[in-house]
Amino acid sequence: ANVVQVRTGPVLGDAVCELADAFEAHRQGMRVVTNATCPLCLMPLRQTEPAAFDVVVSIGSPDMDRMVHTGLIDPDSVTDIGGTRLALVVRRGSEADVTRVEDLAAPTIRSVLLGDPSNVSVGHYAEQALRAAGVWDPVKGKVTGCRTGCEVLKTLVLGDADAGFVYEFCLTSKTDASLELACLVPSGSHDPIRVLLGITRGGAASAAGAFRDFVLGDEGSQILRRYGLKQEPEDGSSDEAPEGTGG
Repeated sequence: ANVVQVRTGPVLGDAVCELADAFEAHRQGMRVVTNATCPLCLMPLRQTEPAAFDVVVSIGSPDMDRMVHTGLIDPDSVTDIGGTRLALVVRRGSEADVTRVEDLAAPTIRSVLLGDPSNVSVGHYAEQALRAAGVWDPVKGKVTGCRTGCEVLKTLVLGDADAGFVYEFCLTSKTDASLELACLVPSGSHDPIRVLLGITRGGAASAAGAFRDFVLGDEGSQILRRYGLKQEPEDGSSDEAPEGTGG
């Protein structure tokens, strides 16, 4: 069987696994092996070693840009397959009154969770939004770094912070009931958050290309849409809270 090795981060793991299963069902003799155990920002990149995978699926451009820069990913292969929004989340019933990014500068807000802006894509976009709102300076001293958006949610559930930034698609009906959406961050306040697929140099190019084509097709797009990952570029018309997370 032709095997496609697909690498992604934990936050995209469920969606990529479903894409892999659907692809295998349509392409007899093709097998997809997915690995979503480690955030891409923590993955060591060694340009001198052959890649152990053929396809990378990332959310946001920082991780993909890093892999292109080190020569791991063929820049001509990078494809936009979807997108999402940046969300600001608080604990339900919190005394902290947060309905917009600017509110994080208030003295009553003691701790704000976001990924390390220099290394974690969700933190990169959160810093851009805070700077655009003119509150990065008063907020940066309150920031507690997290490795992923999932870690932000877990830390908020424990009550160890007042607010945190995550990707909108992370908020589902399965999100802990103690959390709620404060607001969707204005999409114009940060770079577009796109879901990107890239193919490694020297990988199984033909099989990887077939997987990419499936993801871009009708069934692949339906799967991404079901996970909240199919927002088109510059789409910011809806500020509705995802099901199960509204105020």
